[in-house]
Amino acid sequence: KIRRARFAVKANLSKHLYGELDLNFANGILELNDAYLQYDFLNGLNTRVGNFKESFSMTQTTTSRYIKFMERSLEVATFAPSRHIGWETSFSGKKFLAVGGIFFHEIEDAENAIYTEDNNKDFGRDEGISLTGKFVYQPFNHKDHYGLHLGVAYSYRTPKTSVAPGEWGMARYSARSLSNINRKKYLDTDLIANMDYESFTNIEMAMFYKGLYLQSEIMNNNLIRKNNLETLNYGGFHIEGAYMLLGGRQVYNKGEGEFTQPDFGRK
Repeated sequence: KIRRARFAVKANLSKHLYGELDLNFANGILELNDAYLQYDFLNGLNTRVGNFKESFSMTQTTTSRYIKFMERSLEVATFAPSRHIGWETSFSGKKFLAVGGIFFHEIEDAENAIYTEDNNKDFGRDEGISLTGKFVYQPFNHKDHYGLHLGVAYSYRTPKTSVAPGEWGMARYSARSLSNINRKKYLDTDLIANMDYESFTNIEMAMFYKGLYLQSEIMNNNLIRKNNLETLNYGGFHIEGAYMLLGGRQVYNKGEGEFTQPDFGRK
């Protein structure tokens, strides 16, 4: 299996304006990943609009090139929102990062696009809305040697139309194997009717010291249902670590609140 086959164009269109277009061709299926314009005010403040990952989970927003393991953890793959059409603004201060955005439906493939159109055409449904925010406290960050990341994120999510019309207003949570090749679902709630909205929270903790890296997330989801039905609660967590045995250092991107490509040239 070809897990990923990507082609991307990234360009500085002016001093303040940046654009990105990222396509995935894996297994002969064309998918639109990132497609957005970003305006940088050059004082730690920037805003972007288009299709991109919501700033909810560090593990989710970190590009697949730089995650420490072959796949992301199961609770992140199951609960953390990924790419959606939206508008987001972030501000990176001396010791903190604050991000907030509004998001709509998912652009994944032709089938999802048809679902969105049919839900609107046949039933008059809007595409759904999500409000996602994140705050990261960075008490110290000496980029060459050590740093600490403490974050909390929240996302309010109404039903989206990028599902089959008969499944609109329903929730479903499932987790496959840690290996992408094994498509067997080991956990699956099946369809849960009467969804009103979802309320996601996530706590992030990460640190690095030279070549050492430790990171953990605790994720929780409350599914609020209509008709006075009981609220359902789901969640999970992971802890991961890595160390560069042959020298080098971990690199933390303060402005994005995530780890990027390690530096192999320094001890």
